[in-house]
Amino acid sequence: SNVLEEPPLKIHSLLRLAEKSGLDKDMSEEQTDFIDELVRRIPLMRDDLRKYTQGIVRWCIQGDTDPSEDKDLSKINSLLAIIRNSPGYDFYDKDFNGASFKEVQSTLNVRLDGKAERQVRQGNYKVVPIESYKKALKYKKYAPDWCILESEQAFNEHTFNGRNKFFFCLKDGWRDEEPTPGDNYPYDNYGYSMIAVSIDPDGNVVSTTSRWNFDDAHDNFLTESQLKKVLGDKFVELQS
Repeated sequence: SNVLEEPPLKIHSLLRLAEKSGLDKDMSEEQTDFIDELVRRIPLMRDDLRKYTQGIVRWCIQGDTDPSEDKDLSKINSLLAIIRNSPGYDFYDKDFNGASFKEVQSTLNVRLDGKAERQVRQGNYKVVPIESYKKALKYKKYAPDWCILESEQAFNEHTFNGRNKFFFCLKDGWRDEEPTPGDNYPYDNYGYSMIAVSIDPDGNVVSTTSRWNFDDAHDNFLTESQLKKVLGDKFVELQS
């Protein structure tokens, strides 16, 4: 039978014993089966992200997440996807530094209560030239993870003191898009809703950054040809 479908009291008993033993070789076969089942049900707990097992077990004990609920396991899986591709991967230890599920979620600025759409919606973009840090700062609450919005110094460094140009490409409905990771994170509706593009003096695309910012692609979210396809006729505005 599915270990995660055991009565809650039984689950918590197993978890406490597992935590007490330090999730090591001293665990009973039943405890080991539980952890293995947890890993099976949360795909991203495999490989390098298995290091967070202790923290995930603690969340289950504290009632932050319910290991018998698919929706809670799905939230953990989505959170792990964000952590893997963010500074959180190095920041958090195996117990998430003692933080609760909601605290980690808040720190990473991700919402997991909404239902992400499976398909990326089509929409037109508005291309906004960002000539100064002051203008860029107006967008900070909408893209809190963008490095160029951290300080005027960071903005000047990324633009080589104005030598390179920055543009924010804003998709229809960008203000209302919630940071909910989709199936193809970071290539999802939130990721595409705001794209920061850096252009050098010769008109070449130097970097493209998704609204998520911290991901495998980082400043190479889209190639120039992919960006042309996404922006359509608006791409020429990057050359102005």
